[in-house]
Amino acid sequence: MASAQTVLIACSRLVDLAGAEITTLELAEAFAGLGWSVSVASFDVGDDMSAQLSLLGARVLDLSSESAFSSVSQFDLAWIHHSVTADRILAEPTLILGKVVYSSLSHFSPLECPPPTKFQLSRYLVHSQENLEHFVANYPDLRSLVTVMNNSVLARYWKAAPVARDTRLGRLAIVSNHPPQEVASLIELLAAEGIGVDVFGITGKQVRVSPDLLREYDAVMTIGKTTQYAIAAGVPVYCYDHFGGDGWITLDNFQCARNHNFSGRGGRGKVSAEHLKKELYDGYDGALAATSQLYELGLQHFILEKNINVILDGLPTYKARPCRLQIPIS
Repeated sequence: MASAQTVLIACSRLVDLAGAEITTLELAEAFAGLGWSVSVASFDVGDDMSAQLSLLGARVLDLSSESAFSSVSQFDLAWIHHSVTADRILAEPTLILGKVVYSSLSHFSPLECPPPTKFQLSRYLVHSQENLEHFVANYPDLRSLVTVMNNSVLARYWKAAPVARDTRLGRLAIVSNHPPQEVASLIELLAAEGIGVDVFGITGKQVRVSPDLLREYDAVMTIGKTTQYAIAAGVPVYCYDHFGGDGWITLDNFQCARNHNFSGRGGRGKVSAEHLKKELYDGYDGALAATSQLYELGLQHFILEKNINVILDGLPTYKARPCRLQIPIS
């Protein structure tokens, strides 16, 4: 029997249930499910994250240790988040890597910039059209190596198709690590009218959010990856946070919102709590009616294992040799 292919998934820190950390955890689950032998590397790993990785059968490596790769020094694939992580791994003299993917989950965070490396990576990933345009403008020499891979959801979350729901908005989940003041005021307005609101994130319930959790609610207010969770759950999703937002995600604004990673940056900006409340009520029926069609679009674009296989198909070999790329620091 042939031995399993090996993947090293790396992220600068693995402590909070947010952002690149959740993406790393889900990549580990996806690769394990695809039959790969998984190792996960980070400078800082929290106990809870370490326990979840262990349940997946993943080896956890400490990048802050000089002996991080003493027990394993060769991987068929490295999938790396954050430039500082890439610098640490690509500079490791004993490490042998078959292919290397660098994934950027933001176009404005310095930590997400491609590493100013002397090595030629196999592929660079960005999570939206907005990120792609920024990447190509700032790193034109890497144009041929960059691909969009949207935030995606594990295949197991897509097995339950949307179900018929009450046409009344009774329970709302707000998922945010940085809710603006107008959202805090909105919660008070909704509570006064008997609408149940639960907040998930650093300022609220700190649990791992999933489509299974969101199915307990009539609607979700959020941005980013949680939007894909809501689409997979068949739950109406209202896109709004500290950037403002697009409002209810429908077939009319789906593509524009997707191009901006459902961040709210492609929307109309910030509005008042009273405006948010009115739109939540007035647009709920239409958003509810769109969930089945959004679910079908999600099946096309947002299944993690499917998207991983698309990226791996024809992936060039990593070339650990000097090149002449002059990469500006944004």
